[in-house]
Amino acid sequence: MSEQNTNKRQLSLPGKLTASVDTLTFHNRYVKMMIEGRKPQKKDGKTVSGIIGLKLFAAITRDCIKSAQADDPFADLVLITLEQSEQRCRDKLISLSKKVDEALSIVPTGVSLSGVESVEPMYFQVAFSANPYASRAAYLLLNFDECLNKVWAARFKGLLGTNEANDFNQLAQRAVRAYFSKAKIYRHFGINRKDIVLTTARGAEAIKHYQRHHLELSEPVIKRELRGQFAPVINPAIIAQSSSTGFDEGL
Repeated sequence: MSEQNTNKRQLSLPGKLTASVDTLTFHNRYVKMMIEGRKPQKKDGKTVSGIIGLKLFAAITRDCIKSAQADDPFADLVLITLEQSEQRCRDKLISLSKKVDEALSIVPTGVSLSGVESVEPMYFQVAFSANPYASRAAYLLLNFDECLNKVWAARFKGLLGTNEANDFNQLAQRAVRAYFSKAKIYRHFGINRKDIVLTTARGAEAIKHYQRHHLELSEPVIKRELRGQFAPVINPAIIAQSSSTGFDEGL
């Protein structure tokens, strides 16, 4: 083999990066609702509102990430809002777990308490390509599952009453639903920061929509100084175009 061919082989670029699929194990039946969600339905003549599940959350955040890549400042703001809501949800689940731990603490020293497990656990594969928000939401459901497993373990062993266990269950579900529902704020308007600063028709429509959800752009967000921790890199071509027209100088 010639030296030239050897150098070509040595300098060839590696292939596209890929990640293995994580398989999560859940033991609580309430997790299925959090994954699948529920469509709005009629019950006793009344409309029962739908519940956004992980699958719809993943689809919405995927579109939101694409808009953020295209320099949509409101998409950036939604991602920031989701990160804040995720942290509140985690804090709530941790707080509930600590309260259950207090109930378990009355067990005498020397007694080893076992948890509860499903005889037929549910397995879920996390395969949200290039969507860290969906992946983190899936891992959050592990915290949710662990919290409820503690609750039912305490209930089965007589350390929590039925009503108290049900209350913990409802609070945990409410925390996750509140987090997932924040994704519904996002709407695709096909805008970028120029539309907001120049108040184009599409930009004005977007501003009106997000104001209804009490979201307004701050100067750091508009100037790209404040973005989500897991926000995507903005398309360099869009930033280059803004710079070439002098638009970025006005930000």
